[in-house]
Amino acid sequence: MEQKRESDEKNSEIELEAKMKMKNSRNQRGPELPIEVVKKIKEIERGEVDQSKILVIRKPLSSYDLNKSDDCFFIPPAEMLNGDFLNRDERVLLLTEQLPHLCVELIDTKLESHSVRLIPWYKPGYVVTKGWNFVVSSNKLEKGQILELWALRVEKRLWFVLRDVTRK
Repeated sequence: MEQKRESDEKNSEIELEAKMKMKNSRNQRGPELPIEVVKKIKEIERGEVDQSKILVIRKPLSSYDLNKSDDCFFIPPAEMLNGDFLNRDERVLLLTEQLPHLCVELIDTKLESHSVRLIPWYKPGYVVTKGWNFVVSSNKLEKGQILELWALRVEKRLWFVLRDVTRK
């Protein structure tokens, strides 16, 4: 049983690496993912978590998350698993700017990168917007699908990784 689990984990890691290489070889929207981002995504898949990888939220998609006119993935404060994913400078920026937002690269469930914005929403909640609709349509996301949003730190830069954890 232990051998089968190790084999499944190795296959999952190999499959993830193959997907990364395939996405990067297409070079669809810009440069390849930094190798550190790829390593951290693999570590998340293996369940290896440290302070550079923070699970922000795990939630089923609602009709609000899929509403095209909103273009938002809602991160309500009551559902946040870890509200401490922003560094001090990012928190200050979101509190002091007239039109506060952070530009973040989001790696979707198909391992493609999308530029999105993170904006405050009903403090201390947030929304991911300005590009979310494209993530929804390109990943064929559906109501009830359970997603995790991870925040990664690579070279002092914030990245988001979206994982589908819906039981199949």
